[in-house]
Amino acid sequence: MSLSFEKIKLLSAELNGESSLPPLAYMDNVQNLTESALDEDDGLFVGYGFLPSVFPYRMQDLYNRSLKEKEYQCAVLENEYLRAVFLPDFGGRMWSLYDKKAQRDLVYQNPVIRPCNLAVRNAWISGGIEYNCGMVGHGPFTCSRIFTARAALEDGTPVLRMYEFERVRRIVYQMDFFLPEDSKVLYARMRIVNPNREVVPMYWWTNIAVPEGKEYRNVVNSSEAYNNFGGCVCKNPVPHFNGNDITYPVNNPIAVDYFWKIPESQRKYTAYLDKNGYGLVQTSTSRLKGRKLFVWGQGPGGARWQEFLTQDNSDQKYVEIQAGLANTQYECLPMPPKTAWEWMECYGALQTRPQKVHGNWDEAISETAECLERLVPEDALESLLKSTRKAAVSPAEALIFRGSGWGELERLRRAANNEDELCPHLDFGGVGPEQQEWLTLLNTGNFSEFDAEKMPLSWMLQPEWTEIIKKSGD
Repeated sequence: MSLSFEKIKLLSAELNGESSLPPLAYMDNVQNLTESALDEDDGLFVGYGFLPSVFPYRMQDLYNRSLKEKEYQCAVLENEYLRAVFLPDFGGRMWSLYDKKAQRDLVYQNPVIRPCNLAVRNAWISGGIEYNCGMVGHGPFTCSRIFTARAALEDGTPVLRMYEFERVRRIVYQMDFFLPEDSKVLYARMRIVNPNREVVPMYWWTNIAVPEGKEYRNVVNSSEAYNNFGGCVCKNPVPHFNGNDITYPVNNPIAVDYFWKIPESQRKYTAYLDKNGYGLVQTSTSRLKGRKLFVWGQGPGGARWQEFLTQDNSDQKYVEIQAGLANTQYECLPMPPKTAWEWMECYGALQTRPQKVHGNWDEAISETAECLERLVPEDALESLLKSTRKAAVSPAEALIFRGSGWGELERLRRAANNEDELCPHLDFGGVGPEQQEWLTLLNTGNFSEFDAEKMPLSWMLQPEWTEIIKKSGD
């Protein structure tokens, strides 16, 4: 087992920095629904937590489409079974997960970095596994570097730690990845902290890109799915809907989301299996209860979108299997004050009997669940979450890459106001130029003099800073 920090060369477009203008326009998000045709016992928070804009973040909308070879920093976790590559510059996205025994990548790996307008700050890239926290949609760090550190479990197992302070919800999220020496699965220990004195709408979805093909089936323990047909949240039966077995992604003619309704008492997992019964499985402890399938559909529009996100004239296609805190992406969940939410995810190769997983739906579920239990027992995963908590709240051995300076500014603000420290085990690395003016305000009670004809380096939405501004000049 090993953790290393290397460099990777990829054909890449240029992001060209961030917009100098604040994002004041209304954020148009296809998940922003308020109409519901659900049963009274479904209990979804439909419409809760949506945001009109991503202010105070800057938009990332200056990118081009010209591809040139570019070198990126990457982190690599590896043992005799798996090799996982992460890109800190893109929100900690897992760029590839390679099964060394089968000599196959378990996820769809885009050969290029080519942003398009699909994230809350505009720029978004496809491929691999991305992690979205805080607000509905592809999150604010999907094309930004986040803090990256080397840590360890109590037994010495290397841990890749990634974390950030999210400015709108004013929360901290932390991802600890590790791959024990004899493990056939990669573990991801997730942690979100709401340090505030009020309830915060919370959103999390892990988005996994996998190759599209007529032989693939998405197996989950579900007999119903939530969807949006006609602008209203409703339900459909699984696996057959409108004459198609929708668990085979190619059977869906148009772009659509299926949020699988999984019984509360059942294990949460999603498996993507080929004609030989082999493929990726993702499972988690119980807090991460939502699962989803997204397809681009079989029309020219979906095909064009996928080509636009990768190399010109490419015939590679993909779909996404996802996992979230809520049942759907039409909602956030209310996160109590002074609370930490934790869960464990894991990813690995699953081998099943093909005649079972490509036959009767109930048999497919049973076969997948039995094979998964042999690979990663459910009780063992829950136990691992508990046994690794001390390591998760212990300082890292070394900070490798810095993220934004907003977490450090919040730490300093809290210290100045005698508030609880912001995740004391995490190193937020100091403030940068964007935070300097706010630090001056904190220390002196006033902003420094500035040229009114120049564009501000940053903006602030946080209510505690509004109060400081109101008192400035006294």
